Amino acid sequence: MATGNVDTSQIILNEEGTYQAKQQLYGLKVQLNDYAGAQAFLNAFPTTTQDEQWFKSVQEINLARLQNPVNFTLSAVQDSLLQVVALSQSPERGYARSLLSFLKGQLFERDIELPDAFQNPGAPQFIKSPVANHVVAQPNPTTNLVQVAIQEFEEEAVDIILFDFGGKPVRQFSFSGGNRFSLPLEDLPSGIYFLQAANSTRIIGRTKLVVSQ
Repeated sequence: MATGNVDTSQIILNEEGTYQAKQQLYGLKVQLNDYAGAQAFLNAFPTTTQDEQWFKSVQEINLARLQNPVNFTLSAVQDSLLQVVALSQSPERGYARSLLSFLKGQLFERDIELPDAFQNPGAPQFIKSPVANHVVAQPNPTTNLVQVAIQEFEEEAVDIILFDFGGKPVRQFSFSGGNRFSLPLEDLPSGIYFLQAANSTRIIGRTKLVVSQ
């Protein structure tokens, strides 16, 4: 892109001042390999909404990858964040899914429209995650107890973690093995959560869970 065109684009986007324009300005800096400028832009990026917070967090991971393409390794915290965003209905899920596909070879099914139960947590329907996995949580929505089943029997210890919609772990359960587990959810606020089951070597699967107290 010619320098004059770049300058003109930046002026127009700066004058527009919308959230989408800010994203495009950031993308322009990345396209020009101006990673220092892109990082400075991210540092000043607004984080008022959940989507803005996720955009900033996901792009910080992407910038770290771009600046160290040979030795970059996704940390457990970064992986968990990307998984939460990828499973969400946020506009930022595409960025997260692209990174997970590129860095881990993780495949995602095409987006589907959310069932009515997702809009109405009181509806007695099971909600499937749009990502194929080996974990089922029932009933879903649930109140103070959920039954979790995994496809294959695990001989070793299984850890099940619940993340809130912002990606923060709020409950953790540990089991000595098996493939069916009961999770007490007393005092857990109503809302949308992401459930992850893992053993010591791999993540077994993830799914969405709606709690309606």
